[in-house]
Amino acid sequence: MDPTLSSGFPKCERCRNPIAYGALVCDSCHTLVHSAQLKQLAADAQVLETSGDLEHARERWQSSLPLLPPDSQQAEWIRNRIVELDREMASSPIESQKKVDHPWARKFGPLAPILILLAKAKSFLAIFKFGSFFTLFASLWLYAKLYGAAFGIGFVILILIHEM
Repeated sequence: MDPTLSSGFPKCERCRNPIAYGALVCDSCHTLVHSAQLKQLAADAQVLETSGDLEHARERWQSSLPLLPPDSQQAEWIRNRIVELDREMASSPIESQKKVDHPWARKFGPLAPILILLAKAKSFLAIFKFGSFFTLFASLWLYAKLYGAAFGIGFVILILIHEM
């Protein structure tokens, strides 16, 4: 059995007096009831801030507020810290948060849409070779004869899109 619950109520870690359920502060010595959990949340938030993960750091600070009396100095400090983190996240551009490590990606990244378009155009132009062109129309004719013109055209277009 937990020694802090021997009288039916949790006891303060500091003065060992009973604490009412739901209380955030000991009535006798004014110690924070959730101090260990608050210290862990603060440590986690500071590590996240140091690593640049401001969004998750903000979440950690936010999750510590219900464990503090709303009118306490600690709660006020945390609310101010959350506001500061919000400002930092709003002022830092999204591109600076994304890290591009490879030098090729930095140089040729903006050209990617053009390169993709050229690659697709090459596939599209490949149907104008005689062999591809002949196969396209031979398939169209065969499927149109077997299953009807609408099915033949639709099926050959689907194959063409797949192959491109």
